[in-house]
Amino acid sequence: MPYQQFDETRPYLVNNTFDHAASAGIPLALGWNTAGVSRLDAWAISSTDTIDHVIDVGVYTSGIIIQMATITIPAGAGQGTVPVVDVLAAIWGTALHYIMSAGNNDYAIQLDVVVSTGKLLEVTLMGGGF
Repeated sequence: MPYQQFDETRPYLVNNTFDHAASAGIPLALGWNTAGVSRLDAWAISSTDTIDHVIDVGVYTSGIIIQMATITIPAGAGQGTVPVVDVLAAIWGTALHYIMSAGNNDYAIQLDVVVSTGKLLEVTLMGGGF
């Protein structure tokens, strides 16, 4: 059977929550580089913040982010009527997409400004290995 979304034999999930202590302007690694994880199927971001965030997303290596895209996370993404941000769709459009990892790639975000006090930015990655 050809590759299909979510057909991995070793599923993997990483969830990161960032608050006002997360620094702006530096890459924040997401912890995806676990051995055996070969495909990233979904990358979602939600926010309880009252301001929009413009963030860089990309591959993280040697303390730097190799930028794939700059995307906007609207205030309240994933809350009420504001949808969660689908990062892969923001990069490539709405068609079915995934990222095949060439090795133990990690991914990162880089905030434009810190998250407001008492608010959270949540980043979830899903995928797995074969």
